[in-house]
Amino acid sequence: MNDTDKGRERIRRVLNASSLSILCRVITVATMFLTTPLILRYLGEELFGVWMTISSLVALLGILDLGVGNSLINVIAKAHGSNDREQTISVVRSASAALIVIAFFYIVISFLFQNSYNWAKIYNLNNLENTTEVARASMILIICLAATLPFTVVQKVQFGFQEAVQANAWTACSNLLVLALILLAIFYQANLSWLVFIVAGTPGIVMMLCWINQFARVRPWLRPRPVKVRLKSATNLMKMSGVWTVFNLVAFLVMGLDNLIISYLFGAKAVGGYAVMAKIHGALLFAQIFTMPLWPAFAEAISSGDFMWARQTFYKTLVACSLIGIFTACIIGFGSFAFVRFWVGPEMIPTISLAVGFAIWAFICNFFAAISALMSNVHMIRTLTILTTAAALSAIVLKFFLAKNVGIEGVVWASSIAYSLVCIPALYIAGKALNKESKNTNEYVNKRINKEEA
Repeated sequence: MNDTDKGRERIRRVLNASSLSILCRVITVATMFLTTPLILRYLGEELFGVWMTISSLVALLGILDLGVGNSLINVIAKAHGSNDREQTISVVRSASAALIVIAFFYIVISFLFQNSYNWAKIYNLNNLENTTEVARASMILIICLAATLPFTVVQKVQFGFQEAVQANAWTACSNLLVLALILLAIFYQANLSWLVFIVAGTPGIVMMLCWINQFARVRPWLRPRPVKVRLKSATNLMKMSGVWTVFNLVAFLVMGLDNLIISYLFGAKAVGGYAVMAKIHGALLFAQIFTMPLWPAFAEAISSGDFMWARQTFYKTLVACSLIGIFTACIIGFGSFAFVRFWVGPEMIPTISLAVGFAIWAFICNFFAAISALMSNVHMIRTLTILTTAAALSAIVLKFFLAKNVGIEGVVWASSIAYSLVCIPALYIAGKALNKESKNTNEYVNKRINKEEA
């Protein structure tokens, strides 16, 4: 298969994966749209704020693996580009063993220190009668996320082989099951703990079934066997994982701690209005639908030396993400007032400043998605981590400062300001890296041709 055919195959896989990503997003939005007002009515404002905070912490799954999962995607994509099957087997087994150890550690720590946490203070609860329920729900979240970790290997394998369409199919089934179970829980007026178990535990169960299908039927040759783990592969994987741990942590600090910051500064009741806007913002990050499958495609193309495809695809993706960002910003900036009134009621209608802040943040997230997809490969991830760490640290300081001096809307404005300052240097570095690698590759190929002719 020549470079042109490979390029077309990459695009075909990205488009197929994106179509199912759209389905996953539709189900997620439907779940949010149908269940949020119902949960608000029967939980009350304080427990609803806790629910929105805890449910947003499901994103912790992306950093609890200490970067092992994302490192696995890069290594598999690189090995796939060079047809190195032995490397793939070795790294999957190493990753599986590492995740089992990490998951066991989290569960043990959770049980040892479960009585040490002051949940009422963490969530700034006004009604102390809710403390026991909130504590139970928080522990359920931690245990479900930890137990899911070893099974996340399967999704990383699918992404590494550019089979995101299969991963998204299982995710769509998981989202449908979550929707059905939440509606059932609402009908029976289930408590907060059951709601958290449904949101955090159901995806883990579905992922376990996907793991069994992948390694028992699709790729039995790749089935993890801890007894055959190679120390060298495990060591190299963990070294790369350190960079990913920092990257995922700073991403979570910016995206996942907003509700906790607001709860800490203003009380759990204050979370509701901000969290509703954050849900709308998350549902409209359309660029991630096709940039996520592009990540391993870029990694495989760069590994195989197809820099022309990578460069052309990157700039096309950047334009598309910019247009999506403008469209999304307009929807949030102009349409959120009427939508929130219709969706959850007039008490949650955002201020103009909050709506504009989320509109700008939506544009930046969609625009930056293209840059992240390219720079997430093994050659540029360290540079991307440095840039995002600088942005995250700046954002966290600004969140507390602006929230205290401006109000709740200062939290999202802090994210917008911090990340807007790194978009331009990140774009410049990404473009320069592609041109440099392409030039070096061409010089190497020309020298090799001249040597063979001589």
